[in-house]
Amino acid sequence: METVSEHKIEAEIAGAAPRQAHLPIRMALLLAIAYLLLGLFIIGSGRALWEAGKLGWIGISGRTILGEIAEVHSEASLEKTGPKRQTALRYHVMVPEGASGLSGRTGWIGLGRKDTRVYRVGEAVPYRIAPWFGGLAGSPWAPAPSGRLASLLLCGGLVVVVSALLMRRLTRWLQEHLHLLRSGTAAVGTIIHKRTEAEDMLRYFLRYGYAPTKEFGLEREEQVSAEQWREFEVGQPVTVLYDPAQPERAGLYALMRH
Repeated sequence: METVSEHKIEAEIAGAAPRQAHLPIRMALLLAIAYLLLGLFIIGSGRALWEAGKLGWIGISGRTILGEIAEVHSEASLEKTGPKRQTALRYHVMVPEGASGLSGRTGWIGLGRKDTRVYRVGEAVPYRIAPWFGGLAGSPWAPAPSGRLASLLLCGGLVVVVSALLMRRLTRWLQEHLHLLRSGTAAVGTIIHKRTEAEDMLRYFLRYGYAPTKEFGLEREEQVSAEQWREFEVGQPVTVLYDPAQPERAGLYALMRH
């Protein structure tokens, strides 16, 4: 432990608390990008849930009017000798819009591989409409879009939950990081173990020991980047910041300031 006792706590953190903490520009930029991406995920999933709600409302409270098939799109079969398979229908429908009369709407209906019915131009297409936040929402209803509704609900709900959990984890990490920088107590520690894990990707870990008091020692492991992992050697003395109220909450100061 001679090398540990000779290690000096960095002058930047040796002063009395509270200390001012500033995130490095690179870390602040990465956090801003992460929050932006999470925000975009939540907005996208919220839109999916909105569309699912609208579709469900149309199915529950809407009424059916008839449009017609304006075009049938077909693709060649995987078997060169087989007939072409119908993959999509373009429909056209006249929708009542207020007192002004009718307005035309058009769009495409995708056909699944299990839909073997042969569609023809001019055939009737059921179209459901329902009042929706001051306007009129509508959707073709043949075949019934139950699969689309289930997909919107599943994907939208899943992305919302995952994004919320990631944002919560990122926010908690940032709060703990800044808390240790502002009011953590500095102690001399030692790198005691380095390891890697290879599952879906290679991950790097550092384990270090530190002593909040002469009679009380703790160990903690952190996942780090490959660059950070190479900067440390087993037995190397380091400065550790820990929370005096919860000494097990700690971090390597060298990783916080870069």
